[in-house]
This record gives sequence, C-alpha cells and structure tokens, in this order.
Amino acid sequence: MASGEKQSWRWLNWSILLVFGGAVFLIGLISAGVFDPKPIGDPIDTLPLAPLEVNAGQVRLNWLALSVPDTDHSLRLEAALIEGEVDSAYGLVIGDESENLLVAISPVGYVTILINSNLEERPIIPWRTWPHVAMGNSANELWLDIEGDELTAVRTNRELLWQGSLSVPGKGIGLWVESYGGPAKIDFSSLELFAAEPNT
Repeated sequence: MASGEKQSWRWLNWSILLVFGGAVFLIGLISAGVFDPKPIGDPIDTLPLAPLEVNAGQVRLNWLALSVPDTDHSLRLEAALIEGEVDSAYGLVIGDESENLLVAISPVGYVTILINSNLEERPIIPWRTWPHVAMGNSANELWLDIEGDELTAVRTNRELLWQGSLSVPGKGIGLWVESYGGPAKIDFSSLELFAAEPNT
C-alpha cells in the first residue's frame, strides 16, 4: 500500500474514532440530564399531599394552606389515579374561588389549560389528546413556570405542552378532581415548590 493511501486510511480511522467518541460523550450528557429543562430557582419546599376522592359525576377543588411565592417560581405536582373511574381528570389550580387557572390531565390521555372566571370557562388549550400523558393508574407530573404574574410554560412529564404569557389570577393553590363516570380516587403524592431569589 502506498504511503499516501496509508495516510488516508489513518485519517479515516481517526475520524471514525472521533465521531464515535463524540457520540458517546453526547449520549452521556443527555443521559445525565444536562439538556433537561430546569425549574425556576432553587427548591424551597416539597409538600406531601393526601388522596382526594370524588363521587360519580362530581367536581372537587381543595385549596391548600399555602400560596405561590412572590418571586419567579415553578410548581411540580405528581399525581395518579389509584382507584375507580379512568374517565376522570385531576390537576393544579392557581388563583381563587372567583377566578382561577386550571392545568389538568386525564388518565385516558387528555390535557387542558382553562381559565375559570365567574363560573365561565375560557379554554387556553381545550381538552385534547397528548402523547406524553401516562395512561391509567400511572403517575403524571404537571409542571408550571410562573414569572412575575404570568404563567410562561406548562410541562407534562417533563415535555413542553404550552409556552407563552398568561396572566395568573391570584396566589392560591388548589387541587382539582372531576369524574365523568363513577367514583374515583386520586393520589396527589407531592407538590414541589421552586423559587428564584428576590431582586435586591
């Protein structure tokens, strides 16, 4: 083999090794979560929650004894249907009794974002199927980013569902459940709060 051909093969081998090494490095970074979305700020609290039951065709909204932080923040709720009607839904509410924002998920594969104002619903995302919903009794995570007084992003199971600017109508936090058939029991397992440092 001529020296020029040997040189070409050597460069080709090195190129293959470099490409392979780069791919392995990139896969390692992805596996380590380097490119995963991050909550706003630092963790400030993880609240254990209790299961919530509804009867056939019932809607329940339970307000928690806390409010959202004053600074930019993220909320991450983990919940799952543990018993009863699969054709049901559960979610997180921000606001108060007269006006609130609901982000909800259904174990049959649907999601929604709604503004409730004086008993009138205004859908930001009407109920629709979403491939990143864990079905049946599997746990789902709802993640809300709030900057200033605006909701800026919603994720389900770490996948971006919605992004924009939507006014948040208050600081109360509630857990919401509805059944469209028989009784259902939802395990609200935890709510994580993250918050940025206040501006000085």
